[in-house]
Amino acid sequence: ILFNGLVSQAKSPDEVAGVLAHEIGHVREKHVMQGMLRQMGLAVVLGGFDGNGGSTLNGLLSTTYTRESEREADDHSLKALKSASVSPIATADFFRRLSAMDGSAQMREGKERAMASYTSSHPLSDERRKLFENSVIKGKAYRPILSSDEWTELKTMCAQDRKVKSGWGFDFE
Repeated sequence: ILFNGLVSQAKSPDEVAGVLAHEIGHVREKHVMQGMLRQMGLAVVLGGFDGNGGSTLNGLLSTTYTRESEREADDHSLKALKSASVSPIATADFFRRLSAMDGSAQMREGKERAMASYTSSHPLSDERRKLFENSVIKGKAYRPILSSDEWTELKTMCAQDRKVKSGWGFDFE
């Protein structure tokens, strides 16, 4: 599934390729199923705690697994981009924009950054930006995943498809 919002907000087709490769990594690694089983197990183990303490602890414990899954999906994306000779710099740019929105780009090393990293379900966007930037191979001849004409055509098709529905009973803009 390719979301129109992703295509319309993306700055390049290589950026879309990096995001899609990340999502494919989640599927390949069976992260959704693992997460459901983990949550069910944690719910059983923490069932004896009162509602608030148990759910808070459950939430904190589950974020560790989510961050690990996100790192695995990022690794999958990097491998897929490398295999296709697509530069990871566009995906780094995607995370640069996210880090500006979530504030992680402005966080200095220290307690604030450590706490944000510990309580977040995902690695900090700024850390992910650095991961993708640092994976660029200097001197490598990268090629775009789509030509300029193909990218324009993809965006046009997504924008003009009147049959597209969100699946949630309303359309996203």
